[in-house]
Amino acid sequence: MACELCGQSGAADLCDECDLLYLGTSTIYDMYQSGNVEDWARDFVRELDFTFRRDNRANRYFEVANEIMLFSVGRSTSRIPVSELRALWHRTREEIEEIFEVLARAGIARLMADEVVVDDLGLKLTSLLPSNVPLISEEFRGPAEEVRGAICIALAMTLIDSCLEGNGSRRPRTYLLWMKRLSRHCVRFLPISDPIDKSMWGVEFFEGGGKAGQYAVRILPRQREKEFADVVGLGGGSPKIVERIEEKRPGKFDVYLKDTVVVYLERLRERWRERERGR
Repeated sequence: MACELCGQSGAADLCDECDLLYLGTSTIYDMYQSGNVEDWARDFVRELDFTFRRDNRANRYFEVANEIMLFSVGRSTSRIPVSELRALWHRTREEIEEIFEVLARAGIARLMADEVVVDDLGLKLTSLLPSNVPLISEEFRGPAEEVRGAICIALAMTLIDSCLEGNGSRRPRTYLLWMKRLSRHCVRFLPISDPIDKSMWGVEFFEGGGKAGQYAVRILPRQREKEFADVVGLGGGSPKIVERIEEKRPGKFDVYLKDTVVVYLERLRERWRERERGR
């Protein structure tokens, strides 16, 4: 058999990496749905917004959801005219309906005739954004990073479930690419009690797991370059996931994960063990 998400052979339904990926995504998604979000989850999701911004197929869901959140700050109504959302301009009605099929399933927003109605999860995320402060202020930046990351979690959960139900065209490739890289690291520490190491081999982290793991995560070289720039903080942005990179010898380097990412992996390992004990 092959993993239903990445195509890796020898897996029953989901391979170990995708099983962990699914567990981590669903755990954080459930937190945001309930409104009881633990601090480690809030910190971790801030690393994830590029996983949808850089996905050529799935970024349309992210762009629309993020604009809805920003547009809703400080408003007394949960209804928004479709015509006022720039991310929907020049899109066909068919495409708009497909976008909102995903957003509605995620609990972010739904389409009703020519209006967008913000749903329960969307309202919870909007409430995290401070009103009456400039959007470029430091006070707004932190909560906005969290909201963008939480949107990615919600979209990833929805699209992964849709993929597992047979709609492979909705596979969130960039999200799977990076989250599989993290869960691959976590897999090594499942049977041991040692703290999860901050460092990984650079070639493994940036190049992936070889042909067996490329079914879900094959992306164009130019897109890979942009993602690399996001992760290491080139182009003026802050680094994502990675704290630093150290060259050990010519052509060989180690990647050091951020503390927030290591804490996520530690919590993921705990939840995996709790699940296994309950089976």
